[in-house]
Amino acid sequence: MTKTLKIITLLLASFVLFSCGNKSNAQNNTKENANIMTADFEDNSIKAINIAANDNNSNNKILIVYFSWGGNSRTLAGYAREITGGDIFEIVPAQPYPSQYRATTQQAREELDNNYLPEIKNKINNLSSYDAIILVYPNWWGTIPQVVKRFLQDNDF
Repeated sequence: MTKTLKIITLLLASFVLFSCGNKSNAQNNTKENANIMTADFEDNSIKAINIAANDNNSNNKILIVYFSWGGNSRTLAGYAREITGGDIFEIVPAQPYPSQYRATTQQAREELDNNYLPEIKNKINNLSSYDAIILVYPNWWGTIPQVVKRFLQDNDF
């Protein structure tokens, strides 16, 4: 790669809470609690994206790379695109994750425990043309999803 690429990881405290939640919040998932969490998530996420967009100079070519299972990371990637005007790329697993939450968490745990890196359906060939990369993903089992690790490995990060 001819340019130095920066990876800006947007794992905000509010995002961690929003994507994982704790047991009491899950049991008391009222509309009010959901609205408060969503407002915190959006506010903190937008602040972080603005910092990324304004870092160095405004002529940076920015790529937003995201993986989303439930839609939260897709929403954040959309915010990043609106704010930065950057290009967007979705990491799509070759074999989709189950639609049921418990089945997905079980599969994610097995992938992590076995250090299995799922194949990715789509590829990006022009990473070297970007000055900055914003990487957006959910927090699964306290770390990044294995499919995101695959993306990073396949692209020599």
